[in-house]
Amino acid sequence: MPRLPSTYPIRLDATNPMALSSSSCDAPSVRARISLAVILLAGAALRFYHLETPSLWWDEILVPLTASHGLDYILDFCRSAEMHPPLFYLVSKAAMGIGLSDFSLRLLPSLLGTGSIYLLYRIARAFTDENTALFSAAILSVNGLHLLLSREIRPYALQLVLLLVALRLLVRLAEEGRWRDLAGLCLVNMALFWLHYFTFHMAAAQGAALALCLWMHRPRFDLKHFAVFCVATAATALPVFAWFFLPSSGSRSIFSDAQYSRWNVFDLIADYLGQALFFFDGQRVRLGAAALALGGFAMLALRRPRLAAICLILVAVPLANVLVMGKAAYFSPWHVAYATPLLAFFMAQPLSQLPFAKALAAVLAVAGCASILSTQQARYYEVDSYRHPVFVTLFKPMAKHLAGVLPPDGLVVGSNPGFVSGVDWYMDQYSTPNPLRSQRLVPGWETAQLRFVSAYGDFGVLGRDETDFLARQGRPLSVEKALNATVYTFRLTHDPAPVLDSLPMHASLAATSLDFFRRVASFSDATFCPIPGIGITATANDHPGSIEYVLDNGPDQGPVTFFLNLQYLNIGLGNLLGLYARFDDEPRIPLAGTAGPDPKRQSQTVLTRDKPFKRVTFTVELLCRGLTAQYHGGNLETLAFRGLDVFACRPGETAQSQAAWERANMESMRLNYGAEAFVSNSATPHDPKWSEAVNLDDTPSSEVPGWRVLAPKDPDAPAVLTVEAAVGPGTIFYPRLAGSDASVQVLEVSPDGTSRPVLLMAGVPVEWTPISAQYPLILPPGPKERTLRIELRGRYCQLWHKDGAILF
Repeated sequence: MPRLPSTYPIRLDATNPMALSSSSCDAPSVRARISLAVILLAGAALRFYHLETPSLWWDEILVPLTASHGLDYILDFCRSAEMHPPLFYLVSKAAMGIGLSDFSLRLLPSLLGTGSIYLLYRIARAFTDENTALFSAAILSVNGLHLLLSREIRPYALQLVLLLVALRLLVRLAEEGRWRDLAGLCLVNMALFWLHYFTFHMAAAQGAALALCLWMHRPRFDLKHFAVFCVATAATALPVFAWFFLPSSGSRSIFSDAQYSRWNVFDLIADYLGQALFFFDGQRVRLGAAALALGGFAMLALRRPRLAAICLILVAVPLANVLVMGKAAYFSPWHVAYATPLLAFFMAQPLSQLPFAKALAAVLAVAGCASILSTQQARYYEVDSYRHPVFVTLFKPMAKHLAGVLPPDGLVVGSNPGFVSGVDWYMDQYSTPNPLRSQRLVPGWETAQLRFVSAYGDFGVLGRDETDFLARQGRPLSVEKALNATVYTFRLTHDPAPVLDSLPMHASLAATSLDFFRRVASFSDATFCPIPGIGITATANDHPGSIEYVLDNGPDQGPVTFFLNLQYLNIGLGNLLGLYARFDDEPRIPLAGTAGPDPKRQSQTVLTRDKPFKRVTFTVELLCRGLTAQYHGGNLETLAFRGLDVFACRPGETAQSQAAWERANMESMRLNYGAEAFVSNSATPHDPKWSEAVNLDDTPSSEVPGWRVLAPKDPDAPAVLTVEAAVGPGTIFYPRLAGSDASVQVLEVSPDGTSRPVLLMAGVPVEWTPISAQYPLILPPGPKERTLRIELRGRYCQLWHKDGAILF
């Protein structure tokens, strides 16, 4: 075996300025080429074998679900809910032009994963020698963590390729001080910042490595290069940080975690580094791999101390940052995958000294490939291989099963939007029409079957558990297990249309339970979303869903005045919801509408019909635009029909119906809140100490530091407080309530002591209003200074305040 030189001098290949080549081996030998080909084939075999078989798990399926929307949605998603910048979604959107099958979607990560094996070979050969390069590639080809990330629709395979290119440019910049390498490094880092937020740690590591080179007085790398790198990095990082990281609730949640001590974080880092060395079970093997990597680093440090220092800094600094931050929320082995090429490079150092190294590198790749294919089928190559301990739904087999169970044009309700989105993705491919999207009840229907699909024991607002769910919904026709879900089939009988035979009267259509379906006259391309505060949603973006509710006139068919209260949710940009009326077979009349985003939750209108009629049909149409992002893989729950109250009377006898209508409007204010966020300081001038306080219990909140909660001390008697304040447009306050006996009433008190109601909120069983829901106080025109009396009733009725401030 030829003796290796004590150092690996580097020179620039003039024919390929992106390639560094070792002076000890200008071109691969035939044996090296054969060994490399075997290594790449083994790596490709592991990455492409049964690539289409495992079902996409939640983090994977979220990528095509998001990328299938437009650019505005993707950017909004990354700014509002996601913990990653938008680049990978944009790349995936372009790659989806190839196809939507699992193989097509995973093709790019697998190609990148295989390509990174070859790229590591090229870099290791340029930095050291041929044998080290071959062993580096062989080790990476059978690395279990690298293999997993090469088979998933996640950004990590692309991240590894870019990091390897950045490594190549970084080392060459330190050696040669070329401005072109600095420009290339900054461009690669720009892509990395738009790909993953862990780049902030990686850029810090690069800066530390370059600072070391500057301290070592490299003749071609000077302070000017370092300053340009720092300025360019800041100019690239700050916009990403400001435009995407800070606005995203998902990203900020990393810093809100306080459950980990630094020892816990250190333990996690050690565990994840062990998985990066050896991803499979076997603590002794991990320790052996760690010893091999440490020995290899020591060998590299003796021969190329500066290169060894740079590699060590690139591995250690990101993990040191995580440790110093003491935050481990969402920190996973995926985030340590950046170290797998460098760890393979370290481990290759001693192995390269073995006799017949080139052949042994190929043998290592083939043996590792055979071992993984024979022993790790369940981990990589079966339909449930990527089952996640939290997101446990196997969307692909679930969709195949449901496609054979659910009839077209039936009624289907899924227990949560994320489950429905994931199954929808596959159902669109397996079933035409998709029974989850194509739902309808035709006019004149008498009986129908509704299927409720509960994923992993979740029933949403329809029940705390199965027992509670069945107690509320009644006995189902059948109960069928569907993998880790359960399908409950119920028989629905259409309730007769209400008849306007005894006026005044009140009729309502509430989208709060499955009984809603019994009352509708017809229904199409919509479904019930059983999560708090939603209701009936469309089943597809940019395709209208509709609901019809019918009232029959009395025998005399006389004129009628209708007081209508439409309750809805519309928080999505461009969403449209309209309410229409049609008498008999006449053209329909538009009554009310909302264009999103709409901070209101209800709309009132009055309709008088003077001519005789037999039937009036109220139609609600929902059109949800794919613009405002949500974390559920879609945004259909940004537009929902919540209910319709109809108060009918004779045109000359409106007083009773109008009073009931106004009271119902105030009671439904429970739904009419704006954002869910606490305001830090009150902008409404008022005495922080209320002038009257009766039966008030004032306790600090255990959920939100700095805030306190007012509630009735005796729940059987009202709690009353009086506030004098300058109430203007935009004034809000923070009541919270639950239970049918809970209510909040605000009255304006005039100087003569009389009062008139301003707001009345009534609670409902089980469901709490959100803690930080902002409720507007809208007063009729009058003086700026007002006196308000607030009355709290019920055991579960609260009013939140901060530093004595109630109005904000």
